[in-house]
Amino acid sequence: MLRAKWDIARAHSVKGQPPRWLNWPFLIALLVVAVVSESLFAVWLFT
Repeated sequence: MLRAKWDIARAHSVKGQPPRWLNWPFLIALLVVAVVSESLFAVWLFT
């Protein structure tokens, strides 16, 4: 599933630059998940 998405993305980005629709939402989601999990871990640790 993920591999197919990457193949589609590679097919769309013929010029060699990663497509924006794949790049930014993924990075933002990763950042949000990291921040939320870290804050949850801190709350769990200090209570």
